[in-house]
Amino acid sequence: MARQERPSCRRCRAATLAVPLHLSFRSEASIAETICAKKSLPMARARDQSQPMSHFCSDLVALVAKARQIVPDDRYIWCRAADTFDTALVQRHGLLLGGAFSPHFLRDSTAVGCDTPWAVQLRRCRVLTCNHLAKQPIGSWLPLMEKVAAEGESLLVVTDSIGSELLNTFVVNAIRGTLPVCVVHPAGDRSGRTTTRAQFAAPWISPEQLPRVEEVWIRRTASVCFPSAGEPLSSSAAIQTFAIIETGGENHEDQSARLRFLMQELQQPGNSNHPVASTIHSSDEESPCLPIIPASPPRLAHDFHNQEV
Repeated sequence: MARQERPSCRRCRAATLAVPLHLSFRSEASIAETICAKKSLPMARARDQSQPMSHFCSDLVALVAKARQIVPDDRYIWCRAADTFDTALVQRHGLLLGGAFSPHFLRDSTAVGCDTPWAVQLRRCRVLTCNHLAKQPIGSWLPLMEKVAAEGESLLVVTDSIGSELLNTFVVNAIRGTLPVCVVHPAGDRSGRTTTRAQFAAPWISPEQLPRVEEVWIRRTASVCFPSAGEPLSSSAAIQTFAIIETGGENHEDQSARLRFLMQELQQPGNSNHPVASTIHSSDEESPCLPIIPASPPRLAHDFHNQEV
């Protein structure tokens, strides 16, 4: 078969999982268009361009101010699309983590299964905390990725560093929907240093050995795990209160515009850099959040081939 022309975007040449799951390197131009396309939603109604967006979202500005009285900083304030036309402020209990590892996970669309722009929502999520293992060959990750996808679950990888090939593989599969996955940083303190102890788990273990969280929300500046009652993380000492702005609107387009305004407001530089004492752990102290899982010898997938990209 003649070799197809390679797409211009280097991330489009990353490995992708197909259905049934297998590893291959994408070279179709259509995949490049899918990953590199930029979408924007129209405003619900014509607005005076001389007026700032906050002029039309005064109710949201008031709710953000109220939320800031409840939580330590803006990493603990989140927004989601309301099921009705009304907007309300509610509280939920969750576990704070760092923000997304790559901007390629965050899109102004529903391509990654999220109704909030520039954010990711993972459901029935297995959480894997690692570090140097995130630089292992993709083949050593295949068994876990295949099992998670087969169970209809999603995968959250928490790491300080990751190999570019593995990261690009996660990005492509997240966008194509073959495996709901995201990579995030550990929670950090004011200086950006990791505040949870590095924990290492082998990626070739069974998903059943990993902690499961009902919902995980991810954006540029922070991530939050929302465990349901009965899940092990729901009783963690690191669980804290989060303020959620359930955002309504006149219609879908207006709701989307209001959500974009909130996401921009909550991610302003300087709003997420305040230390939170209750989430900071000494470097020689074991974090109560995620268990340390003993490593096992790697098992390479038989159908994995290191092809040229």
